[in-house]
Amino acid sequence: MLRTPLFLLLLASLAACSYNKTPPTWAEKAPFINQMEINAVDKEARELLRKTSKLNAGATASHTIKLAAGKHYAFFADCADECSNIDLALQQDGATLKADTAADASPMFGFYAAQAGSYQLVPLMTSCVSADKKGCKYTVQVFESERQLIAD
Repeated sequence: MLRTPLFLLLLASLAACSYNKTPPTWAEKAPFINQMEINAVDKEARELLRKTSKLNAGATASHTIKLAAGKHYAFFADCADECSNIDLALQQDGATLKADTAADASPMFGFYAAQAGSYQLVPLMTSCVSADKKGCKYTVQVFESERQLIAD
């Protein structure tokens, strides 16, 4: 007899927890969408980097990634709902090799690495309205493949 009330209490508490959970932000959902899009082009493509962090408006970050010669890469950035514009650049030794600076919250581009080396993926938070003043959440992703993933 005691099992039924305990089970109902547990069920009610689980329902309350799931009801109070905040819905995921775009920065949390987008990486899964990006991965599905890449897998639709090449099921063998592998994710080299997925990094989530925060930036204030006007701030940049640098994420180092090693690229292999003769491989194709896809680069993504996505920012949370309070962000309306983030830019993304691929740099090596301070020089920008490729960038997406369109006024949107989901920049992306493809890149063919002619030479192996250490590169920097640089997001720039162009627009961010953060209620907690700690910045806007963003995610960067890098995929590697034997074939072109994003047409230029």
